[in-house]
Amino acid sequence: MASRQAKALIFLLVIIAILAIFAILTDSINTIICSNPLFLILACLFFLFSIVTWIFSWARLLLNKHPSLGVKNIVLAGFSAVYASLTPLQLGAEALRALNLKQLYGTPLTDSIAASMIVKGMKFLLIAIIASLIVLLFFLSEADMLSKLILLSGFIVIVAAALLFLLPMNKKIGLKIAFLFKKLSRFWSKFSIAEKYFANYSTYFQATSKKSLAIILAIVAFSLLLEFFSLFFSFQAAYVTIPMASVITLFIIISVLERAPFLPRGIGLVEVVGLLFLSVNAPEIEAEKLAAVIILFDIARLAVPTILSLIVYSVTRQIKKPVH
Repeated sequence: MASRQAKALIFLLVIIAILAIFAILTDSINTIICSNPLFLILACLFFLFSIVTWIFSWARLLLNKHPSLGVKNIVLAGFSAVYASLTPLQLGAEALRALNLKQLYGTPLTDSIAASMIVKGMKFLLIAIIASLIVLLFFLSEADMLSKLILLSGFIVIVAAALLFLLPMNKKIGLKIAFLFKKLSRFWSKFSIAEKYFANYSTYFQATSKKSLAIILAIVAFSLLLEFFSLFFSFQAAYVTIPMASVITLFIIISVLERAPFLPRGIGLVEVVGLLFLSVNAPEIEAEKLAAVIILFDIARLAVPTILSLIVYSVTRQIKKPVH
């Protein structure tokens, strides 16, 4: 576990270095230093609330089968894994959440990972639906082809993940996905793990009521709304005002770019493409102010949650829990 924490700290330092370089290149350091502290705190709090809300939706699914766990225990175990989201597609956090529950409370990995996949699939579905029009409009804009292709790659990942996580709602499709992994295991034995998992995952999905799924979808939607308010207050912190439609569009672009393959939380892409978008849609505002907005939002979505998660992880590890 210590190695995971060390890697997260290294990733965080790299991200801070990238943001520092971005701030220097855009001459936005003074704007960041002079930002409104109240609105920056609100941006950080709203993003933290969005994370806790997302984890609560995961907890609600788990409590259906493991009511003795308790909401507080699941939320703490879940938040202590947030630092692992500094990985491509943020899959490290999902695995670590499940591992935390297994080690602390003996919760089966299959149940906690299945709950994560359902909630993740719901979020990807919402982003994919909203982003479909945004991606189309972005392709019709004056943005360069590289930015368009990067955005498209993130969108494809979101759609593919949403389908992979939600299609097993249908038992036959879930078994077909498991059978596909069985065939792939001939070329790489590790796919046999995915085969067994998707067979169990489809069964878990079938046992979840439609009412529970509807409630989870509503909670996930609220979590996404809280993320948006975090971005909104990042604009306020930098004293930048642009049309709400542009803020919404930027939010979706960032949500897509966060899932671009091979980069932790889309670092680098979010800043460059986000600044390009804002420069085109708000040419009357100085570039350093626009860059400051993105950097302040990065502080809220990356730095603060990672640091707090590492602290929570260290504290929870000091508390010995009985394994059920």
